[in-house]
Amino acid sequence: MVAAENRQARPQVGVRLKSAREKLGFSLADVEQATNIHARYLEALERDDFEALPNRAWAHGFLVTYANRLGLEGEALAERALPLRRKPRPLRWVTRHWRGLVAVVGTLAVATMFPIAAVIVAPYNDFTKGITDYLNKIAPGLFLDSGPQRVALLGFAGGGIVGGDNVVVAKVEDEGFGILSIPGNTVTEIPGHGRGDVGDAVALGGPDLTRRTVARLTGTDVQFYVLIDAEGVKNVVDTSGGVRLNVRHPVSGRVAAGDAPITLNKGTQILGGDEALVYLQGQDLPNNTQRAERQRDFLYAMFRQALAPRTLISNPTTLTTVLANTETNLSALEALQLAIRLKAMEDAGMSVQAGAVPGRETRTDAGLVPEEKGLHAVVEETLR
Repeated sequence: MVAAENRQARPQVGVRLKSAREKLGFSLADVEQATNIHARYLEALERDDFEALPNRAWAHGFLVTYANRLGLEGEALAERALPLRRKPRPLRWVTRHWRGLVAVVGTLAVATMFPIAAVIVAPYNDFTKGITDYLNKIAPGLFLDSGPQRVALLGFAGGGIVGGDNVVVAKVEDEGFGILSIPGNTVTEIPGHGRGDVGDAVALGGPDLTRRTVARLTGTDVQFYVLIDAEGVKNVVDTSGGVRLNVRHPVSGRVAAGDAPITLNKGTQILGGDEALVYLQGQDLPNNTQRAERQRDFLYAMFRQALAPRTLISNPTTLTTVLANTETNLSALEALQLAIRLKAMEDAGMSVQAGAVPGRETRTDAGLVPEEKGLHAVVEETLR
């Protein structure tokens, strides 16, 4: 829950939101449909009941999105009413992982530095596999094991990314790399909430519920999640020097309402943070499935570049930027191990197996109903 802090600094936020909504003639249901934010959270914002939202980051993101939809200055309003203040990453990391840290220190006391370093930089050779699994056993949450690692990547629509909370699931293992896009309107079973759209899971229970939802949908063990919002994408892209992509069709859009329009021409180019956000909105695409596939390919390219060893060597702040702008259950060491494993697979010439959840939409508002046989086949190809 969001801590009850500085109530006097934000006394009229809810009044302003409700007044602007009623002036525009919108009901809470209208705004829910337009923003993908559940009505109960909108109502909580109008009551200044920030404690009713899952955490401060979500409250801030919801407030920005809701206020912008009403024509208010969402970013400025949220920064004054609910500024994001985070403990320094190292302190939060130590607080979360102190037991594992103690175990690792003990391990280092009886082990040489060479095999430990080898586990990090070359975790898939025969020599290091046993050490890798041993370290994971005594210090889970710090070291990956040698088995397949699956990560749910999601962009939080409530934080500004258009796309209805599309989800990407990536698998990294010694046999190769697979990546599956799941449109946010995919209908499935959400643990503890019944049937609904995959994109609803973030608002219902956070990124961990999304992780469990896509694990159930795909029938695989998805161990990790990474959630990133629009501001996070912009920061990561800009810090890593842009993302090189082939833009297949001209794309135009605005980063936020009131901003100057940005047009991306066809062709291979390096996208900065603002251009990336316009590209991800997919105004040139006809449906959410294609937007989900675009977000899949972009997030893969962005994280691959940002966490590439050459990028980390030339700009060591990149890893810090990635961790500071994402909500994840990966430790810094686990993220680094995944990046090095990806690099090793690239050097070995392994191809990327990419796919998307197949299905049909019976009505505009019915969502995407997965085709069972096709889903099984694409999961086998990408995530097994």
